[in-house]
Amino acid sequence: MLHKIILILLLSLTMLWSADSNDTNKSSFSLFSPEKEIDLPTHFVHIKFIGEQYLDEGDLQNALSIDHKNKLAFWSSEKPTIKDKLIPTLDETLRNYLDSEGFYDATYDIKVTKNDVYITIDEKEPVRVADINVSSDADISNLITFNKGDIFSASEFIRIKSKIAEKMLKDGYCSYDLDSKAYVDLDKLTADLKYVLKKGGVC
Repeated sequence: MLHKIILILLLSLTMLWSADSNDTNKSSFSLFSPEKEIDLPTHFVHIKFIGEQYLDEGDLQNALSIDHKNKLAFWSSEKPTIKDKLIPTLDETLRNYLDSEGFYDATYDIKVTKNDVYITIDEKEPVRVADINVSSDADISNLITFNKGDIFSASEFIRIKSKIAEKMLKDGYCSYDLDSKAYVDLDKLTADLKYVLKKGGVC
């Protein structure tokens, strides 16, 4: 367990993108039939949460590149699956996702059998926003979606910074000074957020 460590997240505008390209291979051309997609080998995925659940299972499945039915297709009997080639990356991907959503203390177990993957998650207590400090000569209050007591999400923090940048450009400010920081205390499980914005020259 980390002791007295404060993790300072200096998050830039660079968005974190996770893409899985070349998911499907195609068969060779046939004179008598169109090209057919070849299904890659998969495992069925079973996710179980221990204790109180904060995370949305659908978001978790998307983050882990698990194929699952649409929420509206409640009548479907299709089970979630994951491509076999992604199984070796599950541990790292899950850890990164939990951390990015504020669940630094979360524990989990991944068990792989011949046909199935069993994931058990204990979220434990998440990091929550303790303080929000805003200093700005432009009105950005409606862009800061965090409130005190909310679970701190790094992805949401990055999204807010991106929205502020978009607003500045939309309002005609080609230059501006934006300093946003998240001070995360892993001992206290708290995050102090800071947003400092100063408008620059008009385009």
